[in-house]
Amino acid sequence: AKVLATFVALQAEAPTRIAAALAAADWATAEREAHTLKGVAAQIGASQLRDLAEQLELAIRDREPEARLDARRTAVADVLQPLIDALAERLPRAAPEDQGRPPL
Repeated sequence: AKVLATFVALQAEAPTRIAAALAAADWATAEREAHTLKGVAAQIGASQLRDLAEQLELAIRDREPEARLDARRTAVADVLQPLIDALAERLPRAAPEDQGRPPL
């Protein structure tokens, strides 16, 4: 559950971070973000997402035209978001921290 919660927390915005990096022509960051997403998707067994993230990573590395990069990023987001939503819905909620009340 901890690995899945970390995935949800850190990867939900991956397509947005990739888009921002590409908009800034920061190819290295965009490629690293796609590579990270590919790795963690594989780690949790999300093979379709892993494959799409790999295709995006390679497209970034090859400096494919903007329209192709956008299509690949959208494909990643279209698979990632429902996965994030499903995981977030099923993961246990963190208990609120004790606010200094003494035990009963």
